[in-house]
Amino acid sequence: MAYQIEEVGTLGRRADVEVPAERFNRSYTGALRKLSKRVRLPGFRKGKIPLSVMKRNYGPNVMQDVIEELLRENIDAIVASAERVIYLAQPNVTQLPSESEPMKFSVEFELRPDLDPVGYMGMDVERPSVEVDDAKVDEQIERLREQNGVLVPIEDRKKIEEGDTVTLDFKALGDDDPALEEMQGNDVVIKVGAGQAMAGIEDALKGAEFDSTVTTKVELDANFPVESLQGKEVELEIVIKEVKASQLPELDDEFAKDLGLGETLDELKAKVTEDLAHQLEHDARHIAEDNLVGKLIESTPFELPPQFVEEQIDRSLAADFQRMTGQQVDPSILRGEQFNAMRDQARESVERQIKSEFLLMAIANKESLKVNDEDLRAYCVHRAQHMQGVDAGMYERFIRQDQQRLQQAAAEALLEKTLSHLLSEAKIVEGAWPGDEASEEEEKVEEKAEAKKKPAAKKKTAAKKTTKKKADEEVEAEEKPAAKKKPAAKKKSTAKKTTKKKAAKDEEE
Repeated sequence: MAYQIEEVGTLGRRADVEVPAERFNRSYTGALRKLSKRVRLPGFRKGKIPLSVMKRNYGPNVMQDVIEELLRENIDAIVASAERVIYLAQPNVTQLPSESEPMKFSVEFELRPDLDPVGYMGMDVERPSVEVDDAKVDEQIERLREQNGVLVPIEDRKKIEEGDTVTLDFKALGDDDPALEEMQGNDVVIKVGAGQAMAGIEDALKGAEFDSTVTTKVELDANFPVESLQGKEVELEIVIKEVKASQLPELDDEFAKDLGLGETLDELKAKVTEDLAHQLEHDARHIAEDNLVGKLIESTPFELPPQFVEEQIDRSLAADFQRMTGQQVDPSILRGEQFNAMRDQARESVERQIKSEFLLMAIANKESLKVNDEDLRAYCVHRAQHMQGVDAGMYERFIRQDQQRLQQAAAEALLEKTLSHLLSEAKIVEGAWPGDEASEEEEKVEEKAEAKKKPAAKKKTAAKKTTKKKADEEVEAEEKPAAKKKPAAKKKSTAKKTTKKKAAKDEEE
């Protein structure tokens, strides 16, 4: 094999390959002779079929198989010699082989950036302070009551109020866009005030009479799935079918027993306090990790391989689609113009994730960090925390059943170990929870406005809000693959393998 590699940008490469005719002929003839020992043709004994007859009956299909085999063989050799290959495109055959002419093809690939991060030890990293006060405990217990509430019919009023659960049908009005006909739903359940419905729907429901029909206008944002409706105002007709209220359990010892979190209300509060402290510690750590990664990315700018990024966006959107619909989608269809807005929205987080993995892997190599069984078990314990009802031991057994899953888990465990190593050497600076600072600024603005209205009134001190904002988004990334090298040997075939089917048929005859 003779080949030349040409640089295409900083990280892109293109290999132009030529496979000699002798190499092709040797593989082609050998494949035909091997096949002749398995098939039967009228007038010939098994294994005694002349080569010319085999070419006439099986030549084109065997040629396809041989070309595919030579592509894999040569691409694997190129990838092995190039190193750091992270993306591999489909090969392009520019000249088919013959008895006297070589096979020629080209293949494009991209390399992982060669990084040498510095200054990553002892960084100042902000981490939210963890405080569990009575307000947080009461808030969590109230959520437990709401989760265990029972929906009951409402008999003492006839109008919808915040907190009610409404079952409704809706449809879009108007005929200026065919997509409006598809914008409808039946038996949709909405809790008024929960903020789960499109803006405008809950406002239309508040104060509406039971069993009535209302109309409202909603603004569809730039992320609406149907591109022709993005940014448009749409009128909806809403048919209210059923309205119920949540009847909450009494806050007493029986409630604690029913939850299985204690024999008394005091034991329930103690358990909730303990769980909240554990959860806040977990969330605070993830925020600190995220802040650390942000500093790493800021201090080490580098270019990303563009086609690899697009491939990861494909996978991210496909995983999101599967989570929302339960159906798998071919990532290649997500390159159409109608998905441009979704791709642009996903790009920033995908690029950040890739940069994070590249940097952490480079640091792991530089620090000679390796993953052992203890690290893998710790990874499984952490992962199980993000999956409801999954035991850490069960999850570890699951990943060990498949070599590819195990390799993926080991790569992710190494990233977690590297983050832990960096955090252990970092200078931790206590900070506010995300969202708290903005809330405090809003309160100060409101206080200034009130002070202008009432000059004599004494200004109140802004009280720091303690509401926790959960920072961990790993559950949604669960399906996202870690950035890693793709072996060429596992690449999907570019040609249909029909030789085996035809040979099998001949064997039956």
